[in-house]
Amino acid sequence: MDIETESLSWRRQTSCLIETTKSRVVELIEATLLLSNLDIVASYAFKGEKSTMAATSRIQNDILGPAVSATQNLLGEYENWLRSKTAQQGIF
Repeated sequence: MDIETESLSWRRQTSCLIETTKSRVVELIEATLLLSNLDIVASYAFKGEKSTMAATSRIQNDILGPAVSATQNLLGEYENWLRSKTAQQGIF
């Protein structure tokens, strides 16, 4: 029964991570659209020179980085939990 309760906790954490990732994807899409608009304006204003590095860094640092980090942390915790449960039950 204990393993089922803990398994439900992992499911809840995973669902929360999925919802957070979905909202980050929406942010990414919005940022990409904004970036493409900036690219058009920058290309016109600077006659072909690109000046969107700051916006690209924001997408990497504020949206993608935290999503990847949160996923890696959750997977690491789940792996540790799974190992401890299998060791307790003598499966491996």
